[in-house]
Amino acid sequence: MSRTHWKAVLALTASLLTLLTATLFTPLALAQSGSWVVISSPNQGTEDNELNGVAAVSASDIWAVGSFYNPNTGQYGGLIEHWNGAAWSAVSSPSTTQLTGVTALASNNVWAVSDYAQILHWNGSIWSIVPSPQPCCGNYYQLNAVTALSANDIWAVGTRTVLVGEGDYSYYTVTEHWNGTTWTALNGADPGGGGCDYLYGVAALSTSDVWAVGYACGLSLVEHWTGTYWNLVSNPNPSAIQDSLQASTAIPATGDVWAVGYEDGSTGYQTLIEQCRAC
Repeated sequence: MSRTHWKAVLALTASLLTLLTATLFTPLALAQSGSWVVISSPNQGTEDNELNGVAAVSASDIWAVGSFYNPNTGQYGGLIEHWNGAAWSAVSSPSTTQLTGVTALASNNVWAVSDYAQILHWNGSIWSIVPSPQPCCGNYYQLNAVTALSANDIWAVGTRTVLVGEGDYSYYTVTEHWNGTTWTALNGADPGGGGCDYLYGVAALSTSDVWAVGYACGLSLVEHWTGTYWNLVSNPNPSAIQDSLQASTAIPATGDVWAVGYEDGSTGYQTLIEQCRAC
């Protein structure tokens, strides 16, 4: 082989190695290889930004929601970001409050909920606010999580805040259901009559088998939808001080439901994971 040919081979090899190195050591490639890395994401302004929920339609269609602080108004607004397979970008949001959860059914059917019960829908082109139940008289709903079984079977859960006196509130569990046309509010099952109850997570196995988890006056809380009503389900509370379940997920193939949160241990808050097998 001539020297000229060898030089051409070496030059091609060097080029391939450079390309391979650049590919293997990008953040996205590292993430795909099993390592966790930080992927660049946009922020709204220079004040507080946070993301609270994420849902994926596909590897190139992922949504994240949260909030940003607007110093001009002194309030938090809804933050929505989208992953197109290559980069995260901010998407215009009509929400005037913090977004707390998101669920995705299809590229043109994504839902997000907020801490003041605004419910948003993505139709493939724009996000819009969908009418949802709102209490009167100084009371309000706060939605913390959302999950979807189908386009006409979606659940959101949170807290119903009730004004009981000047500047004095009581807190009760609340759920909202989408039937394909309308959102309807249903009260949850409050132990001991409620007063300090919150739902933070929801997971669904089927239309008549939905689970919500949260906190009730120092104890972790589990509620179950059987197709007609929500009822309380007994669950472990290992701490004598304070336990709380913050999120849940369900595995329809096995019927298993998992919930995660914290317990107040002797040295401070400790992780808490509970499982219901074949629920």
